[in-house]
Amino acid sequence: MNRLTLPPSTVLILTYVLLLSASLSAQYTFTEHSPLPEEGRDDAAFFSLLGKLYVTGGRGAGFQVQGDLWEYNPFTDGWTELSPFPGIARQYAFSASIDGKAYLAGGLLETGEASNELWSYDPAQDLWQLLSPMPAAPRYQGLGFIKDGNLVYGAGRNSFLLYSDLWSYDPIHNLWEAMSSLPGEGRYELFSFQLDKEVYIAGGIDNTGEHLSNVLHWDADNLSWEHSKDLPAGIAYADAACTSDFCVIWDGLFNHQFSKELILPELLRSQYNQGPSFASLTYSGPSLRNSSLCVLGNRIYRFGGKDSAQVKYSILTSVQLKIDVQIMLFPNPNQGILNIQSDMPFHEIHVYDTMGKLVLKQKSVNVSRSMAIDMKAYGLIAGLYLICVDNIGAGRFVFSP
Repeated sequence: MNRLTLPPSTVLILTYVLLLSASLSAQYTFTEHSPLPEEGRDDAAFFSLLGKLYVTGGRGAGFQVQGDLWEYNPFTDGWTELSPFPGIARQYAFSASIDGKAYLAGGLLETGEASNELWSYDPAQDLWQLLSPMPAAPRYQGLGFIKDGNLVYGAGRNSFLLYSDLWSYDPIHNLWEAMSSLPGEGRYELFSFQLDKEVYIAGGIDNTGEHLSNVLHWDADNLSWEHSKDLPAGIAYADAACTSDFCVIWDGLFNHQFSKELILPELLRSQYNQGPSFASLTYSGPSLRNSSLCVLGNRIYRFGGKDSAQVKYSILTSVQLKIDVQIMLFPNPNQGILNIQSDMPFHEIHVYDTMGKLVLKQKSVNVSRSMAIDMKAYGLIAGLYLICVDNIGAGRFVFSP
């Protein structure tokens, strides 16, 4: 009988954490993964699809814009180079995933021109497709997020102007529609996060060069942006991402300085209409800017970036909310019935093969602390598998029918 627990915490770099309902004393587990086997880069497009991570674009050493495409498998902790991006290489593009496809919007082309292009990527065919362009000025260093199944993109800048307009793209009908613009003047290098499905936009740089601290909240009733609580400092060149349990705003400049502070915002239910609350802590380790974030499962992954000496990184780091729970899988190796026991109730288990493909999904009856699964009934072949229990614990087991 093998007892499986979450891995011990390894302290790395975190700049901001937004909690849904956990306390500020919550702990986080940081993991350093295999770096991209290429030179470091910043401002890359970074997205997740079907259990894997993908990197394209960004600017490497010597100001060379990258056009390659790499796939990361979290199960094997390995990278694979795929067919290169077919368009003009770019940095500062926004990327996100919807229904098994990735979308790449805008960016600064290696030719020095801003772009209003929209591309989609299908991992099953390793195929890129050029879609309808955004019907607005080309731009880079903009903002994007997913809302109601649509991709929202806008704000940002070109060589001369800053923008505040936002546009919503419907991937089913390949159509763009204007949304309410951000209040005030245009801004760039801003970011968004979603707490309890509520969309917030924060930070960035205005036309005076000021690093902004104001936070905007999407008012669904009035279809407009309303001011929320400010960040404790002006932030730019940061990125943000959220799982179902927590969010992070990672790296960046704080009032034009690399920061040594860890800021923990908490969304209290009693203060829901007032926006997140913030508290500051100190942390050790180097600070970066212009890194890229995305979510895979219960982890938020950070890729690349550069430090205060302009050294660019190819590192891949993840953070997850640490929950002290013990999970047992037995017998292991397994030849038929796999037993799962946890010291806390769980709702669902997922089983993945070594390629990161989901091969089994089963719900717990009445949210129990145990489950028995007939592995042969699912037609699994002999091999090594990864099992995740409610995204709070994971372990490997061998199936040898």
